[in-house]
Amino acid sequence: MLGQVSRPGAYAIQKPTTVIDAISIGGGLLSNRDGIEVTNPEAADLERAILIRDGDLVPVDFDALIREGDMSQNVYVQGGDYVFVPSLNAQSIYVLGHVNQPGPVFYEKGVTLLSAIAVAGGTRPDAIVTKALIIRGGTHHPKVAVVDIRSLMRGKEPDLALEGGDIVWVPKSPWTKLKEYTEAVLITA
Repeated sequence: MLGQVSRPGAYAIQKPTTVIDAISIGGGLLSNRDGIEVTNPEAADLERAILIRDGDLVPVDFDALIREGDMSQNVYVQGGDYVFVPSLNAQSIYVLGHVNQPGPVFYEKGVTLLSAIAVAGGTRPDAIVTKALIIRGGTHHPKVAVVDIRSLMRGKEPDLALEGGDIVWVPKSPWTKLKEYTEAVLITA
């Protein structure tokens, strides 16, 4: 369990353990002492929290579970599961995939797709720049835009403004099914 929990780390499963149990074992979620999570950079971003099992995204809506008490989302965890609760502080953009230096790029107001890719060292020569993705929002209802980076670079289309927490993915090979491809990108990211 990693991210915005009080005690991140690996925990042995001694008995049947649900997501809520696992978060409790990790010391609970970090939040703002005043109860206003948005002002606390350490607060948990429940919309982007994920549970991965055997390389697949397990559909758990952490926001509904924690904020709304939707116990249908309180699934059992298994040995080898990975729980990640990111910070609400969306001060990074993640430029991943087939770029020269994949990783986070510090978010500043006015950052664009081309400037973020430039900070990541540019795309690799064999990258598929005509089918890059920008993924915004949580893991359950992400907004996905397919972007032709080559058209942006040639000035045929305007550069796109990014927001903190966005994921930019430059593929190495062509994809055909956007929904399945987006899920694979979210797991990798």
